[in-house]
Amino acid sequence: KNTVIFSQGDRSDAVFYLMKGSVKAAITSSGGKEAIVNVFTDKQFFGCNGLMNNSAPRTYSAVALTSTSIVRVEAAAMLRLLLSREKLLRSFIESVTTCNDVLIDNLASNLLFPAGQRLARVLLQLARLQDVNRTSYLPGLSQQDLGEMIGASRQHVNSELQRLRKFGDIEYSSGLRNLRVLASLSKRAQR
Repeated sequence: KNTVIFSQGDRSDAVFYLMKGSVKAAITSSGGKEAIVNVFTDKQFFGCNGLMNNSAPRTYSAVALTSTSIVRVEAAAMLRLLLSREKLLRSFIESVTTCNDVLIDNLASNLLFPAGQRLARVLLQLARLQDVNRTSYLPGLSQQDLGEMIGASRQHVNSELQRLRKFGDIEYSSGLRNLRVLASLSKRAQR
């Protein structure tokens, strides 16, 4: 946990496959302000910008949020694998497309919705609620991390989490370690 996999500005010479765990993608401004732009979970590729131009600098830092199992593949080897294994190519394209969809959705949310609704949408994204009848636990994020994801203060996130708990959309005790997103939250995220 909290292990830096690569840092913003590092040379992009490899692609990573997250077998197990969760990793945050964070961008830090020159003033030191951090924004979490994505969270990767089991069976996702990340750090893919080095695949076509391995001299380009990394645009974000990747930091483990939980205990992880990660495979690092040099860019040239990854290209050879993708060209020779159709199943891997399909999985890679699906992972990159999903990441792109999440980034577009997050940008739209930040431009169109108030902080409470952005928080609901991010919680749903993180929980990967595809079936509205399922409940899911989140990767290890703090209220500060959630605030960095939605452009709000930790205090604002705290009050929104309390409101969501009061309405029965989430359950948690002792911090966010046991935060559970319930299916009813999906309706709140759409309003």
